Amino acid sequence: MSIPTFPNKMPNILINFDGHNGVPIKYGLHVGGGQLSWIGLVGEKKNNKGTIFADNEEVVSEGHTSSLIVPHYNIVPPWPPNALIPILILFSKSKCVFSVQSVVGTEDGPIAVCVYCYVGINLACWDPVGIPSSYVFNSSTVLLGFTFADYVKGLLSMLVDAAIDLIFYVLFNNRLYKKTLEKLFKKVLKKPMLLFLRNTPLFKNIARSFAEKGTKGFISTAEEMSKNFIESTIKEFTTNKELYKKIGIEKIDFIPKKIDSWKESLISKFETLSAGD
Repeated sequence: MSIPTFPNKMPNILINFDGHNGVPIKYGLHVGGGQLSWIGLVGEKKNNKGTIFADNEEVVSEGHTSSLIVPHYNIVPPWPPNALIPILILFSKSKCVFSVQSVVGTEDGPIAVCVYCYVGINLACWDPVGIPSSYVFNSSTVLLGFTFADYVKGLLSMLVDAAIDLIFYVLFNNRLYKKTLEKLFKKVLKKPMLLFLRNTPLFKNIARSFAEKGTKGFISTAEEMSKNFIESTIKEFTTNKELYKKIGIEKIDFIPKKIDSWKESLISKFETLSAGD
């Protein structure tokens, strides 16, 4: 089957549908949008250093990850707005998981493709695990041969990412963590989060009004924001080696490198088993 590639800036608009925890809402379906070339702090630019082109645009590889998905507003329920929206935007992701293994970029590996002709499916950020609900609209005219084995590889990659997400979910929800570090994390950034809430028109009256109904109050909203930000930061520093490069400390990125190596090994073993070897 022949399907289009993903030139980096073409404009390749994407729409994310994802579910997240929140305050004062407990959980909500959120929607956001962006462009494939938006990287942000936690994204990963895999454009083969601009050495491969399609339709006069740089071509991206598997693992290219867009970020800064905006506005990331909760549509179910539509009100009140999730106070975690700024944090969700900062740590938002849309990851290219489907690629053609027979066409390999000079720097960044197999070239990413749209699995449904001119609509691609990327892995979106969800709580507790990522789900392929990010849709990329692509107008490329360059086609590559996509096989069933390529499709299986993409599915395996998502399963491994989901397993990692589940590990963090367990770590951040066990009883020992809640009795110790969670209480600390709620206090660390409580003051700046309170300052943000008090000076943001969209949020400053929401928590107070819902406190009257017995839901989370203004101070506890700030505590939840502090906890969520720190937990997201810990997860990124554990799994995202690109973050180390962006802040200039790549010499100590051994943990995410080890996890990447483990992921590649696990996917390779799955591929061997699926091939019947």
